[in-house]
Amino acid sequence: MLNNICMDLIPINIVIFSAAQNGDFVVANINKMAQNTQNVLKEDVIGKKFTEVFRDVKDAGLFEVFERVYKSGISEVYELNYYEDSRRCGWRKNTVIKLKNTTIMTMYEDLSAQKKLEDELVNHKLLEEKILQTNRDLEEKVQQRTEEQNILLSLFDKGSSVLFKWNNDVNWSVAHVSQSVERLLGYSKSDFIENKIVYADCVYKKDLPRVIREVNQAIEEQKDYFEHEPYRVYTRSGTIKWVFDGTVIVRNNENKVINFVGHIIDITLIKEKDKQLLQHYKLAQMGEMISMIAHQWRQPLGAISVTAANLKMSMMLKKYDFSLAKDVDECVRYFDKNLSNIEDFTQTLSQTIDDFRYFYKSNKKSVLLTIDKPVVKALNIIEASLKNNGIALTKDFKSKQELNLFDSEMMQVILNILKNSQDNFLERRTKNPKLKIVSYDTNESVVLEICDNGGGIPEDIINNICEPYFSTKDEKNGTGLGLYMSKIIIEEHHKGSLKIKNVNGSVCFCMELYYDKLKAASGSIC
Repeated sequence: MLNNICMDLIPINIVIFSAAQNGDFVVANINKMAQNTQNVLKEDVIGKKFTEVFRDVKDAGLFEVFERVYKSGISEVYELNYYEDSRRCGWRKNTVIKLKNTTIMTMYEDLSAQKKLEDELVNHKLLEEKILQTNRDLEEKVQQRTEEQNILLSLFDKGSSVLFKWNNDVNWSVAHVSQSVERLLGYSKSDFIENKIVYADCVYKKDLPRVIREVNQAIEEQKDYFEHEPYRVYTRSGTIKWVFDGTVIVRNNENKVINFVGHIIDITLIKEKDKQLLQHYKLAQMGEMISMIAHQWRQPLGAISVTAANLKMSMMLKKYDFSLAKDVDECVRYFDKNLSNIEDFTQTLSQTIDDFRYFYKSNKKSVLLTIDKPVVKALNIIEASLKNNGIALTKDFKSKQELNLFDSEMMQVILNILKNSQDNFLERRTKNPKLKIVSYDTNESVVLEICDNGGGIPEDIINNICEPYFSTKDEKNGTGLGLYMSKIIIEEHHKGSLKIKNVNGSVCFCMELYYDKLKAASGSIC
């Protein structure tokens, strides 16, 4: 048998076992290298069973090799296998030899580092293949996206929309533009790319400050996408067109804006159609307005007529003796009082005419005022008509916030809603008809509500009543444009919202106007 010194000099793990009567093997000797590998001391394992010192040998299959070699006397090499116990784990390669009748020696190599390296190489190859496959997939996706992008760009080239990519500079120079720009503006693609024309020069001069303001506001609010309010542009021939502009803001890794990408649509025909609808609506409303004025004028005209008749009667009856000083004074006081009344009545008539003229004034500019001002002006026109039809009116004006409003347009909305309620009362023969107008302020907006007790609007049509030419009235009494124009005035011209809802047998028109959207300086609508 190998002595201890000889075993310790051999640079390989060696353990010698003696066969035990119970079919196990007992550790007879172990060299220093094996002690270090297994993290054991020689004196702790000598005389102990194979399965006790090396607890995982049966699961690893090594114990079966020992049994075969012991019985046959033929040495075996047990190729790489994984071994693990409470002290050590790793990959081992064992050579098992029978030395004498009852002695077995195993020499084994710890190949854990080699196995780890091999696994790393395999993983590296797998990773390399995965990276190559990922690159192939990416190339395929890039090619696919490029094809899709080219198709998309061709749609802009051939369609009516114009795709722009603007640089973030003072004049919005153009980095890319679709061929369709020539159909919209008359300039060629090369005119923009070669900086013969910059986009800022195309924007209508009066609209340019507002367009710039909208861009700056979107940047400050960290928006990725925003829509301009429609604005006007000059074409190469000098004509003016209206456009819709939806823009994406492109930022770099430092959150700095570098480009804008937008699509421009010509909405000139839509704008012209809106003007035609508005004109049609106003012409249709003219008769109703004259009817309202007639109701307003009836009382003061009657009062003037009565006052004039009383004065004439006094003169005819020679009520006063002008030879007497006291009769002269009394006559002067009587005539002064009645003439003052006539003057007041004529002022009322004049104010009604002014309200009527302002309602149809075409040049509208926004002015700073509270919401009750246009409400009062509207009531000056229609209130007498409401009273003559027995409609009770309640007013509760709590709003104190001033906003930039288009006064005459707001009058138009209020008159339209009140006239609709009046017509509904008459059509349904509502008993004790009532109207209530309420205004109040919230943290974000001014709210104006007009409610009537006319039975509400059927739920199946309530979402359609603001569509153009939709009317619940017969052809003689309705155009179907009133609420449509009201919605445009509130939501487009004033950036607010108009909502209609049924509440306990009443219908309420709720208009909400937001501070942040109406805080800018006064503007105009052309």
